[in-house]
Amino acid sequence: MLVQAVAILTALAASGCCGRKKDQRTQKAPSTAREGKKSAEGRAKTRQPNLILVVMDTVRGDSVSAGGYSRATTPFLDTLVSEGVFFTNARSTSSWTHPAHASMFTGLVPSVHSARYAGKDLLKERQGTAAVIPMRKDIITLQELLKQAGYTTAGSVGAVLLNPGLGVTRGFESFAPAVVGKDPDAHTVNTRLLELLDHKPDDERPVFVFVNYFDAHGPYAAHVEHAPWLEEFENLDAADLLERENGIPLFARLCAGTQKLPDAEWKRIRALYDSEIAFVDYHMKKLFAELDSRGILDNAFVIITSDHGEYMGEHGGMADHGRTLYEELVHVPLVLWGEKHVPGGIKIDRPVSLRDVFFTFTELAGIEFRFKNPGCSLMAVVKSADCSGRPLVSEAFADPGVAPAAPRIFGQDYASVVQWPFKLIMKSSGETELYDLQKDQHELNKLTGPFRKKKNELVNVYKSWRLNNPAHKPDLTAIESQGPGPLTRERLRALGYIE
Repeated sequence: MLVQAVAILTALAASGCCGRKKDQRTQKAPSTAREGKKSAEGRAKTRQPNLILVVMDTVRGDSVSAGGYSRATTPFLDTLVSEGVFFTNARSTSSWTHPAHASMFTGLVPSVHSARYAGKDLLKERQGTAAVIPMRKDIITLQELLKQAGYTTAGSVGAVLLNPGLGVTRGFESFAPAVVGKDPDAHTVNTRLLELLDHKPDDERPVFVFVNYFDAHGPYAAHVEHAPWLEEFENLDAADLLERENGIPLFARLCAGTQKLPDAEWKRIRALYDSEIAFVDYHMKKLFAELDSRGILDNAFVIITSDHGEYMGEHGGMADHGRTLYEELVHVPLVLWGEKHVPGGIKIDRPVSLRDVFFTFTELAGIEFRFKNPGCSLMAVVKSADCSGRPLVSEAFADPGVAPAAPRIFGQDYASVVQWPFKLIMKSSGETELYDLQKDQHELNKLTGPFRKKKNELVNVYKSWRLNNPAHKPDLTAIESQGPGPLTRERLRALGYIE
């Protein structure tokens, strides 16, 4: 067993497990197992809340107006914040879509669930081929557990990385994947989700709904109707930093310093990125109206978050993400909302992890877990539970596809550990960086000298955590057999994820 954990499913459906080997949790029927054919009347009396997860892909934690951003990028999210709980210090387990979503759906970190880039150890073996590793098949996902607990599960995504072939969204009863060749915009993601919900069985089962909006991912398009700040720009052409020259995308050339953009263009790029966020916020509002008209919000618990942020010139990164672990990439917005389940108007500054999404939903669904290294239910934190003693770990891995362009950035593995307010970043080169996030939220000043003791302390914290969370070494054969098909591969290449 790679992960020492046991799950006790208190709402196990009669169908049993999905037939795969289970590594981090085993299932057994509870002593008071409910019958899978429970009557509609009985279900209505004990019905769990509808669970909704909305991920605004690629939205930085400091780019939402609810968090104090100068542009009104998220007026609808601001309303939800005023009516719910806003975690101002939420942290992703990684810095790009594939591993971050996998952590939300498994409660595990990237080195354990294996949805990640190939990493430094596999640079030579993977160079020139796919760098994206599928999630392990032997891990049970949140959607599979919720289905066993009596939920109807439905998802609609804009990110091709979240198509079932890469494993993260495996197990949804109904699912609208991204269209290879063109990422569905937020309007299309909504339309396809609502079609799924309108065709679901007419029964009393609660629903788990997952939505991924991919619009804020590059290239950035202009949405003038939602972004009045665009009026100052004459050129509203989409900003595409994935354009390739000699096989190297523009963002990688910018990181390597072989190409530069004028300041005016960077200002325009940020304005376009912000307009994409406003576009997502507008369509999230429309989705909530549709869900409300169907009665789904009457008894709903909603989490709205992002999987990662985006570089806007910090730390050598240029309008891209992944591969490193600085705050502009791992600090994300996180909001809880639900009239019957969540108190209103609360802001919580204590750090939490996207891993906690998994533990929050399983708790609300009545699924009990015994994890050797558990996360925290976000509702427990709302009720004053103190989870601050646990280390918050994030990981990123070397990307063989672009490592040759900027090996200092893309050719290393990274791990970070946060014990507030200190954050330690460790690189596979042996270099470490220590920051005090309370005093230096942009990580501009590395702590040295008298802080050596603190650095060593956090190194030991990470080593202790690592002993209880051993990494899973990817199987190259499995990568080839489980990896994306040719059409998906073509789209991943266009997005800059693979060479």
